[in-house]
Amino acid sequence: MIDYTPQSQLSLNMFKHPFEQGLDKENRWVKLAALIPWDSLAAVYSRKLDAGSGRKSVNIRTVIAALIVKHKLGLDDRGTIEMIQENIYLQYFCGLPCFTTQPVFDASLFVDIRKRLGGDEFEAFNQRIIESSEQIKPHQSRIKRKQQQQKEEATDKDKDKNDGPEKNDNRGTLKVDATVADQEITYPTDLKLLNTSRGNLERIIDLLYLRPADGTKPRTYRRNARKHYLNIAKKKKKTKKQIRRGIRGQLQYISRDLKIVDSLLLKPGRSELLEKRDRELMATIRKVYSQQKLMYENRTHQCENRIVNIFQPHVRPIVRGKDKAKTEFGAKINISEVNGFCRIDRFSWDAYNESTDLKM
Repeated sequence: MIDYTPQSQLSLNMFKHPFEQGLDKENRWVKLAALIPWDSLAAVYSRKLDAGSGRKSVNIRTVIAALIVKHKLGLDDRGTIEMIQENIYLQYFCGLPCFTTQPVFDASLFVDIRKRLGGDEFEAFNQRIIESSEQIKPHQSRIKRKQQQQKEEATDKDKDKNDGPEKNDNRGTLKVDATVADQEITYPTDLKLLNTSRGNLERIIDLLYLRPADGTKPRTYRRNARKHYLNIAKKKKKTKKQIRRGIRGQLQYISRDLKIVDSLLLKPGRSELLEKRDRELMATIRKVYSQQKLMYENRTHQCENRIVNIFQPHVRPIVRGKDKAKTEFGAKINISEVNGFCRIDRFSWDAYNESTDLKM
């Protein structure tokens, strides 16, 4: 048999909803709301807020709950707000007094929340939740109790047989592992990085150049530079000689563009035409140019604090030696797990030897 509801027989007014009924106590969000130490988490979050000035903040319970929903369900900023807006159990979890069709707050607020919460606050959140969870001891069944008693009796017999000094019992199992949180960037190559830097330099030149005052616009040869880059980038197999020739050409184009930018910046009032983001980007491009030129002249692919993305200069290549990807790009995180609870012991954008954290 086939069951189907025609589109003409289903409308919003005819839809029946259970809002007149009570919420299910066995729902996972209802259970989780009763377990989380909201007061402790709110005290940690409120450290970064000023109680004596500014407008009234969004409810702290709602902000913390939205962060939990976001990471537990793996949603983006807008998706999290929409999910809370549609789900009555999530609205209860966020501390709302009643169901509403309005968003709890604007999705752009997540950006300020991430800036406000640093590594220390995140670790404090984690510690509060672990302390609260350790106080909740699950009910042991009779079988588990009997197995525990048998294990203790067997241990006592072994101790009686041994004449040596008593040894301390193992307190548990510690698991330590390091991983890399991949950053959302394109796979970097020297040629692609230089081409991106050159393109942004040409954009900055267009911003700084004023036609009536500067006369003839300086030549950047952007069409030739783009053509030379594509001639190499489109090849399925590239030889080392071709790549080296392409890097040399892009370095020459960038050197010319940097001289043009410097000459334009010497004119009064030109630096004010650049926003803070473009000024920081200029500093990053200069560093990329010096690094790439140094590696080109020395015929090497290694340098200290190597930049692999001009928009995220803090990202470093992390050599992992895996079959899937020998090198990963992102933050390296060292995590320890005890009794099912995980703690972030170290978070760094630079590569490090995780064995040094074992003693800690």
